[in-house]
Amino acid sequence: MSQDCVEAARWLRNAGRDDAAPPGAALYQFGVIFESGCGVGRDNARAAELYRLAMSTGGPVESRYRLGRMYAGGRGVAQNEGEAIKLLRWAADDRGGVGDAEDVAWWRKLAEGGNAAAQAVVGDIYRDGDGVGRDDTVAVEWYRKAADQIPWGWCRPAGARADVCGRTGRGPRR
Repeated sequence: MSQDCVEAARWLRNAGRDDAAPPGAALYQFGVIFESGCGVGRDNARAAELYRLAMSTGGPVESRYRLGRMYAGGRGVAQNEGEAIKLLRWAADDRGGVGDAEDVAWWRKLAEGGNAAAQAVVGDIYRDGDGVGRDDTVAVEWYRKAADQIPWGWCRPAGARADVCGRTGRGPRR
């Protein structure tokens, strides 16, 4: 274990006691330390717990992202596709994008497997050109696949999805 990791863990332990340090940020950093095993023994269950605490105390959006990835892979928590989707989508909305190529591949794999929520996310990815070339035609294809599976309530009156729902004949007409 490197001396830098040991020192980082010691520094964060002290920062967590400091009133000036935002508690969510310190908890998030502790989660990263436990997830990576830097300065402590690797403990994914503890990391997941720390990310949850960080989320509840104003920690960075990366807390949701990392916890979502843990649910997606079943690391430190029981694998849970629904929880992974919820957390990763929430993080993507706050970050302004889904993340890296690995994230795009994960969303696409779920979408190709017929997951309607993931199909809508893949539509967003192509609409925004997030990690892929922007392609409105492909975005509409994914939105239509999702709309075919989701009740009318999904077609809310904001954003591109509402337009797509109207064009596919799904959802309320105005």
